[in-house]
Amino acid sequence: AENTPLTNQLPDENVRLRFTIRNSGAPLTGQNYRLQVASKTGYANCESVPSEFSGGSYSDVPSSAACGSSPACMAASTQFSDKASTTQMLSTPTGLTFTYGQIMEDTSNETNALALASGLFTEVEYNFQTTAYAAENAYCFRVVNGAANKLDNYTKVAEMSTLHPPSVSNWSFNNNSNIALTEGTTTTIMATGTITDLNGYTDIVAASSTFYRSSVSGARQCAADDNNCYQIATSSCALSACSGNSCTVSCTASMQYFADPTDPGSIFAADTWQAVLSAWDTTNFYDTTSAAEELYTLKALSVPSALDYGSITVGTDSGGTNATTTVQNTGNVLLDLDLGGDPMVAGASSISYDKQKYATTTFTYSGCALCNLLTASTSPTYFPVGITKPTSTSAFARDIYWGLAVPLGTAATGHTGKDYFSAH
Repeated sequence: AENTPLTNQLPDENVRLRFTIRNSGAPLTGQNYRLQVASKTGYANCESVPSEFSGGSYSDVPSSAACGSSPACMAASTQFSDKASTTQMLSTPTGLTFTYGQIMEDTSNETNALALASGLFTEVEYNFQTTAYAAENAYCFRVVNGAANKLDNYTKVAEMSTLHPPSVSNWSFNNNSNIALTEGTTTTIMATGTITDLNGYTDIVAASSTFYRSSVSGARQCAADDNNCYQIATSSCALSACSGNSCTVSCTASMQYFADPTDPGSIFAADTWQAVLSAWDTTNFYDTTSAAEELYTLKALSVPSALDYGSITVGTDSGGTNATTTVQNTGNVLLDLDLGGDPMVAGASSISYDKQKYATTTFTYSGCALCNLLTASTSPTYFPVGITKPTSTSAFARDIYWGLAVPLGTAATGHTGKDYFSAH
């Protein structure tokens, strides 16, 4: 509406602005009415913005070719021809008569030389766009005569408020480091950045994020899965240190120990883990950015603290009775083992480590041709048990069965030693 500020204007959209110019004094000739712009910042209204040219706030609205860092530049339009004559569209000033003006598009920013006799008014119109340099909340527009002649009086000065989508910068995933998980439990992984909104930080509503393995179908919209996709709600993306036009954003996820690895040699070596952030403001405009890191392979296991053979008579073996060790995979890849041991001792008496046999099925000590003999802890033996990579917190485990022979001459008392389990 006439004499009403334009609100929430986006950059890079055509705006057509029309002015009434009236002459209540002596006849005027050679009037080149040019469009100018100034920031409203710090002033109650556009009529209060200083109008002086020397050190003043206003500058010409240039053509698109000379736009530079101007907050507004002339733009082309398919709706009219440059410098076409205007017909009256605005209200009639009391006691004055209309005469045609002109309407400008790029590359023009001023009229041809116009005459405006006493008692006449005219209307001039300009087609322009605000630019990415329009970083203030509001701008003022006025008309001057040529390069340096402001009009005698400005009853009304056009006002426009600008709408700025948020932007995200300094986005860092896991502090710009590859991801190392913690065996058997979760690891808190964080991504941080800065959200800027030139309408002020109070215009920033919230942010959400997704941490995901890059080839997962659906990417940012992937289904939540502790193996490959962590959907991080706004409640886990906190805004802090807000001031001026920006806030710090921190998004966190508790990443499970079995999340898919992407480092060299892993099954997903062609992938990375991505952290995508979306931030939006009160008008639902948003910005999205991403960062990538590798996730390391984690080979890890858990075993009981004791392997108990019970009571075996000296000079015999455990026969068909097996001790059992349950090995759990607490990492994120298929698990094999390296096994070794030390002698079991009781004072000066000892039982060599190679008197222990083991297998993945139950067995009778003397009749087990496929069993493995335990080797020294200094030279452990590879044991391909193939414990599946976990895909949830449910245990993925394998039982290993053990037997023991107690040679003649061994002291008839309790012997203890250590067996060593290493992830391979």
